Amino acid sequence: MTDHRTQELESRLARTLDERAEALQDAPFTVHDIRGRARSIRRRRRGVAACAAAAVAAVALPVALLAGPGEDRSDRAVDPAGPPVSPSAAVLHDGVVTLPDGGTVALPPDVGEVTELATLTDGRVVLMLPRRAVVLDPAGAEPTSYPVLVNDLTTGNEGRTVAWVGAEGQVQVLESDQSAPTDLARVPVDDLTLPTIEAVLGHSCAAGGCRVLVGDSNALTYDVSLDRASDATEDLWPFASISDVSPDGQLWAVELPPGPAEQFGCAALYEAVAGELVARTCETSGLRFSPDGRHLLGMRGDNNMSGEVVVLDLDLRPVLTFPDGTEPVASPSAGATSPPESEVVVSRAGWGDAGHLLVSTTDLSGRAWSLVRVPLDGSEPEVVDGPAPGGNPEMVEEYLLAE
Repeated sequence: MTDHRTQELESRLARTLDERAEALQDAPFTVHDIRGRARSIRRRRRGVAACAAAAVAAVALPVALLAGPGEDRSDRAVDPAGPPVSPSAAVLHDGVVTLPDGGTVALPPDVGEVTELATLTDGRVVLMLPRRAVVLDPAGAEPTSYPVLVNDLTTGNEGRTVAWVGAEGQVQVLESDQSAPTDLARVPVDDLTLPTIEAVLGHSCAAGGCRVLVGDSNALTYDVSLDRASDATEDLWPFASISDVSPDGQLWAVELPPGPAEQFGCAALYEAVAGELVARTCETSGLRFSPDGRHLLGMRGDNNMSGEVVVLDLDLRPVLTFPDGTEPVASPSAGATSPPESEVVVSRAGWGDAGHLLVSTTDLSGRAWSLVRVPLDGSEPEVVDGPAPGGNPEMVEEYLLAE
């Protein structure tokens, strides 16, 4: 009897596993989604540090970044006392993108998880979701969706271009005032590669006026043009990745490979024409140029957070650190009354304009999320939205800033 019941149990278990396996074949989660999530995490840790091997953990721990307008967030957020002050750069919060001019674009209710955000100079908003890039028209046109190989967006200079790797390995660049992306050459893809866009150089891609540099999370691999993907290793560029390109295209902010016992490598500036490194710092990561090209911000951290944001000059000497012990002042419309009592951590940061940072902060509990405008002139930082409760900062980013 025992043997019979054991055999029956084994048979039922086998049938159940077969049914689940068949269901997984139709499920939307694939190895490329895992790669995309790993890339998303890597970009956060390039902007909030540097990482590569988090794909398996990402499958078990989904990052629910921002809820769409149709989702119930009553247990996570409260309305500020007044309308938020318009930031100087696009910010996604509570399912609404606030544009630099103060306009807003609501995400469609079924848009799902957003991992990256970019805007074009013609006003369109580009969202990166698992397995697809979605383009929103501020005028209310139907969203356009493009399948992607890796969940990764990269913007070009002045917001004129946004690029990603298409589902078949083709590099695609969407330009301002162009209705559809231009397909550049394909990059080789196999089960072990993670092709990611490192930089978009130039514009007018359909006429052959741009190039896109592609990497694999450890080194630059291809220099892609309209009809060719050249082996980038032939140029022997001495860095692992590119975090940004200056507005004039002359300087690249790059990440150097870490040593065998190092978690982070150094960051540096690379002079493209001369082909040499001209400045270096080992104190921060993920350098990004200000709109006027005179400064860079850097962040380094772990677990989706950073302890501080550093602003540097072009010699990579620090000129400002936030937070520095100064308590941000609440704007009248933000409704803030006092800074969080517990330790403040930085979730995300970006350039609002040449003279200001936009920094998303919270406490470790996630009960006091704020968006802070930080002047470079040394005057007091200002809370422009919040504080309000939200999610765990190790798992979510309540304010998603445009790339």
